[in-house]
Amino acid sequence: MNTASPRTDYGFDTTDASQWDLQGLETRADRIESEFYNSKAELAWTVATGSTIKAGAGFKRFTNGGWQRKVAPSYENKPGVPDVPTSVLTDSTLAPYVIGDVAGTYALLGQSMTVDANSTVAGTAYDLTERTYGAYLQYDLATRLGAIGLRANVGVRYYHTDLGSAGTALVGSALAPVSVTNRYDGFLPAANLAFDLSRSIVFRLSGNRNLSRPALGDMRAAGTLNLASFGGTIAAGNPNLKPFIADLDRNLARIL
Repeated sequence: MNTASPRTDYGFDTTDASQWDLQGLETRADRIESEFYNSKAELAWTVATGSTIKAGAGFKRFTNGGWQRKVAPSYENKPGVPDVPTSVLTDSTLAPYVIGDVAGTYALLGQSMTVDANSTVAGTAYDLTERTYGAYLQYDLATRLGAIGLRANVGVRYYHTDLGSAGTALVGSALAPVSVTNRYDGFLPAANLAFDLSRSIVFRLSGNRNLSRPALGDMRAAGTLNLASFGGTIAAGNPNLKPFIADLDRNLARIL
């Protein structure tokens, strides 16, 4: 026994096609499509030297949709399955083995190599549209307090988001087509101060509110139901999820 270079013995000739049986076929198509539209307008008014008021508004439309289609007939342990065309793998390998002729096997069994809408996997088809309207107002200042330079800005941003999510979700104990709408809005204030204490030292103070939206995959009105003898699993998105809001404050002394 050579423990330094062990070898695996399968107990049969892996290049003999008669030793292999067809287990199954799988034809699958996946699609994810996204579109993004964005528009904005901004204005600035110089009140005085170093003093500026800015304002703006914008619109964003984001769509995302997709599906998975699959046909996977099983031939494992079924009688009367014909011998499918095969060939021996020609690539370098420790143990050469038989591979199936995919096109020839499909033709022999009368199976199609394409899938249509009737083969859509339950719970995988969805369409999501997110529309966000926003506007902001900001004041910028650059001046001096004696020997100390001061740079500052303060502002607030308003956002309003409409979300529509359509797909297949769990209704009771079964999957059914659903369409869910959700909306949320709010204000995101921010302020920043920078004191130029010297030519090499800047002291900064800042505070702001941030918005973090849920991931698209978590908001899809789509669900899957997998039944099994040990209980199975259920997985579904939630279009009613709200964004995360975080208030941050920071201060920093930096040597340039």
